[in-house]
Amino acid sequence: GLDLVEWQLRVAAGEPLPLGQSEVRFEGHAIEARVCAEDPERGFLPSAGRLALLEWPELPCVRVDAGFATGDTVPDCYDSLLGKIIAWAPERGLASARLADALASTYCAGVHTNERWLRRILRAPRFLEVRHNIALLDGEGAAEFAGSASIDPDLLIVAALAVHAPRCAGSPWDLADGFTPNLPALIASSLSWRGRSHTVEVDYLRGLPRAAIVDASARVPLAGVTCGDTLIAAQIGARRLKARYFLEGERLQLWTREEHYELVLEMKMEHAITAPYAGTVETIHFARGERVPEGSALLELARDTGN
Repeated sequence: GLDLVEWQLRVAAGEPLPLGQSEVRFEGHAIEARVCAEDPERGFLPSAGRLALLEWPELPCVRVDAGFATGDTVPDCYDSLLGKIIAWAPERGLASARLADALASTYCAGVHTNERWLRRILRAPRFLEVRHNIALLDGEGAAEFAGSASIDPDLLIVAALAVHAPRCAGSPWDLADGFTPNLPALIASSLSWRGRSHTVEVDYLRGLPRAAIVDASARVPLAGVTCGDTLIAAQIGARRLKARYFLEGERLQLWTREEHYELVLEMKMEHAITAPYAGTVETIHFARGERVPEGSALLELARDTGN
């Protein structure tokens, strides 16, 4: 590479430029993305606050010029620029793909950022085919690059699994079995996304999640759940999903390659009802979704005479 800062100093000292214009050689394509602390969903309103997490990508042919790191505070009275990500490749399409991958590998929590919005532009056919102009983001074009209007129920299951990630760690002290390992345990989480509440119930047996129910819908089987400190993956029905997550207090950040979701933990509850003896359920006093007054009897159980 060429040290342009050195050139500036030499020119300031009265020296000529080391290279003439005819000697400058162009090779490949480089595209720069400016990652800013702003909210694309709210008209790019600046977002200030403490950066609970900020991880920049480390990928081949990608350069990062950053002025912020985890723990820094983004002020509300200065430029919202957090850093620049530059990707190079022999061809424009490959440079766009590399930059999109770099933005998908950028993780920020604590303030709103625009990296997933930038990635959607880089993957848009109009941009890749060089059919865009300065009106790209006007009118209907702006809606084309907006984030998801709803959250995938399967991602809500991933979020609930992330909240209870220690239960997948393998230690018997972390298992959700109430020291009754052969009985199922139902763990319910109330998660809010964009002001709308969702309830996710995960059914554990011997510490392993085996099924989930979102907002009282159909029961979905779970398998192959792996939980790490930052990554989580699961087979949810016929789909295999994986995501990066970060939990601080009551706020859960969930990243897929395409989107970044911030969810608020409204409630975490464990429902494990066990019978004191073997018997037959004769009457159930409440239906699913009904409110249960405190102290009410839920059901009547007749003891088996042989036990």
